[in-house]
Amino acid sequence: MVSAQAPIVLRTADTIVVVTDSVRLGHRAGKRIALTVITPTGDSFSVRVRRTAQPLPDSTCVKARLLVLSDIEGGFERFRTLMLRHRVLGSQFRWIFGPNHLVIVGDHVDRGRNVLEFLWLLYKIEADAERAGGRVHVLLGNHEIMNIQGDLRYVHQQSGAGVLQRTKSIK
Repeated sequence: MVSAQAPIVLRTADTIVVVTDSVRLGHRAGKRIALTVITPTGDSFSVRVRRTAQPLPDSTCVKARLLVLSDIEGGFERFRTLMLRHRVLGSQFRWIFGPNHLVIVGDHVDRGRNVLEFLWLLYKIEADAERAGGRVHVLLGNHEIMNIQGDLRYVHQQSGAGVLQRTKSIK
């Protein structure tokens, strides 16, 4: 198990590299990796890195409750508070929204200090939701597109983009 405030996982055909502020670990691609992410308040949650990304359908018929949010902007605590108030997450960051759907409509990154913690929590609850018959849908906003295109002018220095720039030499 790897513990870090906000680890980054990079994949190649045969290797998975976990990068934290102080550690770089290489794993063979077939091996399961479990991470513990430490939140800004010192709480933590565990995440199992999935072996492959599973494509989702481009449309869905929702007969359950739907909660739609946007502009989280790396605000981990704000996101956590919203998830608790709307009974999407319970204690220990557990999905309690059952077969319902959470939609995040863009602008998850930039401006906030805790982008990576937010993204890891989203990754965790996506798997938790699926096990409960629910779903997490994540749409790209203009800030995600800007980052993909290399425009990092709105990125907070302490966010994931700064860490990613330090990892560019990893192959």
